[in-house]
Amino acid sequence: MTNKIKRHTPEQIIRKLQVAEQMLAEGHDVAAVARELAVNEATYFREKNQYGGLKADDAKRLKDLEKQNDRLKKLLAEAELEKAALKELAEGRLLSPTRRCEAVRQLITKFQTSERIVTRLAEFSRPAYRRPLQAQTAADLRHWLCDCAKQHSRRGFRRAYNRAKRLRG
Repeated sequence: MTNKIKRHTPEQIIRKLQVAEQMLAEGHDVAAVARELAVNEATYFREKNQYGGLKADDAKRLKDLEKQNDRLKKLLAEAELEKAALKELAEGRLLSPTRRCEAVRQLITKFQTSERIVTRLAEFSRPAYRRPLQAQTAADLRHWLCDCAKQHSRRGFRRAYNRAKRLRG
């Protein structure tokens, strides 16, 4: 059987430390105090260093402040990541969708961050990023326009061109 690790609240730790101080004042040694409290000696000394002169309210406040500090550190890290990504975006000109899409791909791989964050920073919609890029050459467009002109002879070049733009992106 394995021993289950017990986690104590700061209030419980402080109460145990007060009991330990009373036992030490009565003349018990540290090993006996640790056995009585059902903790290891190293644990006793670590908790004594951490919560030694605190009261229960102070310990709870300390724990809350540690949680808040962790949350703020996470927010700061995200802000720094966004700042670095924006600097990376500002270096190049991102006028065309293909350039924006490539920039988003590079930022995702470089900073290892989510698609949602990077597309928001690049001011590029996620559906447009996910849409497969259609590489068009002038020859492909010319062939398509010729085929369209043969099928729809009454339409002019302008209508065929506008239709090509709509269909090909």
